[in-house]
Amino acid sequence: MKMKLLITLVAFLGFILMLSPRAKAQHISCGDLHSLFLCDNNTPMACGWNVDGELGDGDTITKFSPAQVSVLIGVKAVAAAFIHSLFLKNDGTVWGCGNNDNGQLSTAFSYGAPFPIQLNAFAGVTAIATGYNHSLFLKNDSTVWACGYNGDGELGDGTKGGWKTIPERVGNLTGIVSVAVGYDHSLFVKSDGTVWACGSNIGGQLGDGSFTERDSPVQVSSLTGIKTVAAGGYCSFFIKNNGDVWACGEDGARLGIGPVAGTTTPVHVNSLNGIKAIATGLTFFGGHTLFLKNDGTVWACGSNLYGQLGDGTTTDQFYPVQDSSLTGISEVATGDYHSLFFKSDDGSVWACGRNDFGQLGDGTTTQRNTPVQVTGLCINSSVEKKIILNSVSVYPNPSNNAITFTSSLDANSIEIADITGRLVGTYSIFDKNLNIQTSTFNQGMYMYTILNSKKEVMNRGKFEVAR
Repeated sequence: MKMKLLITLVAFLGFILMLSPRAKAQHISCGDLHSLFLCDNNTPMACGWNVDGELGDGDTITKFSPAQVSVLIGVKAVAAAFIHSLFLKNDGTVWGCGNNDNGQLSTAFSYGAPFPIQLNAFAGVTAIATGYNHSLFLKNDSTVWACGYNGDGELGDGTKGGWKTIPERVGNLTGIVSVAVGYDHSLFVKSDGTVWACGSNIGGQLGDGSFTERDSPVQVSSLTGIKTVAAGGYCSFFIKNNGDVWACGEDGARLGIGPVAGTTTPVHVNSLNGIKAIATGLTFFGGHTLFLKNDGTVWACGSNLYGQLGDGTTTDQFYPVQDSSLTGISEVATGDYHSLFFKSDDGSVWACGRNDFGQLGDGTTTQRNTPVQVTGLCINSSVEKKIILNSVSVYPNPSNNAITFTSSLDANSIEIADITGRLVGTYSIFDKNLNIQTSTFNQGMYMYTILNSKKEVMNRGKFEVAR
């Protein structure tokens, strides 16, 4: 009884917190056709394409407005990839959802997960980055680890081909302070201001003066004093401590250096200064780039087919142009053909570009040539889902030999999966109380999903089996 009262009290307090109108965004990230948002109460939300479960809300239905990512709380960073998503928690663990065809969720199961699962016993992580189908993890000892596809050596472990489901250390790199992931290459910034790179080099994106792919990190030519990097489809960007930008790779328009094919060594983007962040998408054809200045203005170049540059037109730009409608911006993110802009002063997020799958989060599928505000972010959707979650009690939790679910929902069944996403059992519900024997379960964390007779998700959460 005490356990039930405690769970009910915690749920009620969580409900009150979710009602707070002060909740707002604090970070953003773009995948190919989906978008991630991190609220300042450390809960993530998502919208857009969801066929592979990359939104992490438990189903595979596309969302045109932000929906709360299931189960997760205490998240401090989000990273959206092509069709999967990663979440870094305050405790240094990493969770992921969506496609896992190449082990990018660090599990051996070939199928993905429609709700976040914890990546393979991995902790002590301080930063995450993810690309088309591989993922990087910067640990608190300044080493880097990687998993996922390795066909071009992008994992940097000295091998090439296939994929890795268990994160492996990237070469002998130490003193790493920042990482970035492109379509199929990886960048690493060391504390001495040098940059190292590995993976595909088909566009010269490794910046070593060649087109040779590398399965171990090589130093990017002639660069020092670098504070941060950005990577995309066959391109790389480097920001110096003084705010100058250097770039290499394919497509001069995307690099911001004019109507040229590209460059295999970094060149100075001489039309820019005072840059503090860069975002560029994973597409390797017709990509675009956003440059965020210290004064909060945004400049953009490259393809503008869907209005993703936000300048009110669909005209491509060979050199960076200012988006005059945006000021006070503190963070930018790009998908293949859409863009997100975050204002820290009011916590609002703005979006433009392609929107046929709701990736702009404005409740429509209308293409936008100028930025529109993302709607229902960090308040309404979270409140609605929290009310549903409050209608279930799970006890004792942790469990030893048995666990009981008590619910007022008109539920039909409960599915239970382990931390890797593997289904371990489906149980029919005949009354408001369901007792499940857990004596045969392995010790660890489990996820439950409560379904109605139409197999629609009514509730989900987690419980622990301890011995």
